[in-house]
Parts: sequence; C-alpha cells; structure tokens
Amino acid sequence: MVVYKPIGPHFDWDSDFVELKSYDWLSDTATFVVEKMDFDTVSVRFPAGGSVRIVDELALSTESRDTAGIIPHHFAYVVEGDRFFSEHSSAWLASEKPIAQFRFLTGHECLDVISNSEPEFTTLKAGKVIPAA
Repeated sequence: MVVYKPIGPHFDWDSDFVELKSYDWLSDTATFVVEKMDFDTVSVRFPAGGSVRIVDELALSTESRDTAGIIPHHFAYVVEGDRFFSEHSSAWLASEKPIAQFRFLTGHECLDVISNSEPEFTTLKAGKVIPAA
C-alpha cells in the first residue's frame, strides 16, 4: 500500500492550480508556477540531489489505486511503499541511503524525488523571496 504523509509549509492554495515550470538538474531545484496567488512561484530545492522523475498525473493514477493519506488539493508529501522507490537498484539505495521519496502533486503533473536531504521551499513574488510563515 502506498502511504502519503503531508509535508512542507502550509500553502493557502489549491495544488490543482499549480504547474511544474522547470527542473534545474544542476541545482536540483524544481520551480512551480502558482496561478491566482500573491506570489508567482514556489521553488523546491534538494541540497543533496537525488533520483528524479516527472510524470503526468494520469500515468500516476494508473500505478496504484491502493493509497492512504492523500489530502485533496495538497501539494507536498513523503511517500512510502511506492514502486518508484522500491524498484531502484539496491546498491544505489544502500550507497545513497536516501531518507525518503518526496512527491509534489499539481493539477497536471507529479514530481517524485528520492533524496537523502529534506526539500527546501522558497516562495517568490516577481523574483523576490517571500519569508516563510
């Protein structure tokens, strides 16, 4: 069974109105565009990098129907029991000692990151950092 555990700062927006704008492989940073809010983007950075996949929500919905913990319209989760994690090389998992699989759900796509570092969230308005609440 796949179990979702909500993480990250609480955002007062519906993740259905968020889109993955880019993933910078050099800085291991994802940038999400937030429609109709007082900030323009949310950046999620993984300081230690990790294994990344980007999939369409439709493809994700066909992987497993046996899930627990999903909160409607929530954006960020730690995921346990997912195939993306379990099908990685046991040698890579042992050498990297990833702490978790992180999943970011939007209205269109899903970003999965297996990493041994916690994600760092930054919100931006017109390119200026907004302090975390």
